[in-house]
Amino acid sequence: MLRPIFYIIYIVCLCGALTTCATAASIHGTVRDEAGQPLPFANVFVNNTSTGTTTNENGFYFLHLTPGIHEIVYRYIGYRTIQRTIEIGLSDMQLDIVLEPEHVKLKEVVIGPGNEDPAYDIIRKAIENRKSHLYETDAYSCDVYIKGVQYLQKYPTRFMGVDLHLDNVVDAKTGIFYLSESISEFSWRKPDKIKEVMISSKVSGDNKSFSFNQASDFLFNVYENIQSFNGISQRGIVSPISESALFYYQYRLLGTIEESNRTIYKIEVIPRRVNDPVFRGVIHVIDEGWRVSLTDLYLTKEAMIDFTDSIRIKQVNSQVAPGVWMPITMVLEFKFAAFGFAGKGNFIAIYRNYKVDPTAKPKKFTGEIMRVNKEANKRDTVYWETMRPIKLTEEERLDYSRKDSVVQIQSTPMYLDSMDREQNKFELMPWIIGGYTYEVSKKKMRYAFSPMTDNVAFNTVQGWNAGLRLRIIKEREENRYRRYSPYLNYGFADKTFNASFKYESDINPMRFESWRLEGGSVHTQFNRDHPISNFSNSDATLISERNYMKLYHHDYAAAGYKRELVNGVRAEAGLTFANRTPLINHSDFTLFDYDNRTYTSNNPQFPTLDFPPFQPHRALSLQTIFELTPGQRYITRPERKIVLQGKWPKFIIEYQKGISSDTDFDFASIGLRYNFDLKLFGKSTVGAETGKFFSRSALTFADWHHFYDHRLRFTKNDIMQYRLLNYYEASTKFNYGEVHFEHNFSGFLLNKIPGIKKLKLSEIAAVHYLSNPQLPRYTEFAVGLERLLLRVEFVMSYDQKGYRENGVKFRVNL
Repeated sequence: MLRPIFYIIYIVCLCGALTTCATAASIHGTVRDEAGQPLPFANVFVNNTSTGTTTNENGFYFLHLTPGIHEIVYRYIGYRTIQRTIEIGLSDMQLDIVLEPEHVKLKEVVIGPGNEDPAYDIIRKAIENRKSHLYETDAYSCDVYIKGVQYLQKYPTRFMGVDLHLDNVVDAKTGIFYLSESISEFSWRKPDKIKEVMISSKVSGDNKSFSFNQASDFLFNVYENIQSFNGISQRGIVSPISESALFYYQYRLLGTIEESNRTIYKIEVIPRRVNDPVFRGVIHVIDEGWRVSLTDLYLTKEAMIDFTDSIRIKQVNSQVAPGVWMPITMVLEFKFAAFGFAGKGNFIAIYRNYKVDPTAKPKKFTGEIMRVNKEANKRDTVYWETMRPIKLTEEERLDYSRKDSVVQIQSTPMYLDSMDREQNKFELMPWIIGGYTYEVSKKKMRYAFSPMTDNVAFNTVQGWNAGLRLRIIKEREENRYRRYSPYLNYGFADKTFNASFKYESDINPMRFESWRLEGGSVHTQFNRDHPISNFSNSDATLISERNYMKLYHHDYAAAGYKRELVNGVRAEAGLTFANRTPLINHSDFTLFDYDNRTYTSNNPQFPTLDFPPFQPHRALSLQTIFELTPGQRYITRPERKIVLQGKWPKFIIEYQKGISSDTDFDFASIGLRYNFDLKLFGKSTVGAETGKFFSRSALTFADWHHFYDHRLRFTKNDIMQYRLLNYYEASTKFNYGEVHFEHNFSGFLLNKIPGIKKLKLSEIAAVHYLSNPQLPRYTEFAVGLERLLLRVEFVMSYDQKGYRENGVKFRVNL
């Protein structure tokens, strides 16, 4: 019912926009240097306003203006800023500009005692005024246009055994991999409340998707002591005018510029130490309040950034209200080369129509920091030609045109079938390692077969066993899926056939709502988290004669339901009925026969004794889980909700109830997970949990609480995992408490050591603690090194008797 109404409103608004444009005109032209070369991303704006734009990569600009007299400012870093006073009527005006190299003066500056560069005195004054400029207003709102372009100049045809088929995505003529535009309404309130609404979005080659541009990602504020670059650097980057800047930077005054009756000091910022997390580049400081009016800063590999060779940030600030300066343009340029990929890109953000009202009542800022309107991708060409403040380059127009044409071809059944035939080609090695996927695109079906390393395995209960694990995924509506998971397995030593089936269906992705039904007759691990994979167990058993995996058999049926009740509160409930049967070992085969080793029994409590761990019984159990995340922040997109990391921990409350004569117990636990940023000192992760069985009238070992024990060479990326704890050694039917802490120093220590600092290693330190009646004081201390995807740790463990053992563990962060 609302859709037709929206169309009417949209048409009315569009007509209003066209009417407005009919009573206005534009100024357009090129900005070039003296040699006639275009100056890309030059700033063009109306003096002392937020009305402005930048030139495109070919130096072309246009700017819509109302009739009247305007003072237009043309600014490009390294060139002399010029102003032109123009009168706009009802006709468009062309004005081509030639900028001359910047002429700076040094003679007006008096060098102080000790021959210190005069830039230091200016920087000290900027630091003294930093706090007053950090929050020049309590609240503001503006419109933000963002355009992002990314180029792939080099890429492999395969990555980790998977065919990439990037030739279908990368424009052969331009090299453009990704091109998108967006317009958002952005609101901010002191100190860090934000709300963004994306009202229009355009993605080259996919008119059904929505841009991931986000104005809050461009909140670069030089007055913040530390700048964060999540995903690029684990540590923060020190601002050139932070309170501790003089410890990290050297400064050099390049000269002074006179502009609009203001003196502007052009200052070069230089790292004191090569590998400190700092910028290089130039900032402009004006003598009016000693504020920063322009930044041209960049990061290189020496600043310990990952995946990216360089990042350059160019931001121009202007006065948008009396005493209030805000960014009017920002350009982010980057180059990258990693894992066989190489490319470059840029994002341009233009801020317009600032509304500054510190006396206004606070807006209703909630956990929703961004919302993408459902109709944002429905804007037509007329709308974008009217609203786009930067003229597209010819290659960008070509990319839109080509990919929009290609996507129409790619959506035809004939093309989908041809692509499926290409992508569905079976290859042995990729299947062995990563599995095999067969797609039927026109039916939106995907068949995912697990890798052979999971299908063919060895354990001492079944001996060699082989099977098939399949996952069938059907997209019935946008971002709503049905998943069918059949499983078949046969053990050659125990001559037992295993089979199960699981069905899952999404109901409401915005609420993370889904339900499941499953059942079967299978062997399963005592620890319901299944900490040991088939491949890892086969490796440990056959190579090292360590049969860590312990199994029992159950014929079961289960149902579950989960959803988000309100923002930050998720609930899940499940009911399981099972007929449980103990199992014993049926095979002692091994590739290497160690004289002092023998396989342990399948009894996890008493591995040296060969008798069943429990008597056959029936179990009916209920499990409920609540996840509470206070102040949860999120993004609402038309197809889903994206949860972001917030300032507060996530609390997990669990309750289990055995409700049959063979399983009669009550168990409850509460835990938390928390990640926090220590800026220059890296990032920390905390996990903690405590639990208790309040009643245990009938309780078998399968229902005890089992910890995330680990004895294998490779660990998983889970803060709750112990590195050296024997499997089921600490399992308990009583109360327990565990605390895990890990800190990533991100090179804070090693980047000061010559030679080693070039390796860009991150130092890791961790502590894992456990206490329960079986193991009162178990502690692990770990130190390690991490580089991109690989981590190596050295771990030592202690208990109430003292030192236990040590070991080296590896982890691949995929």
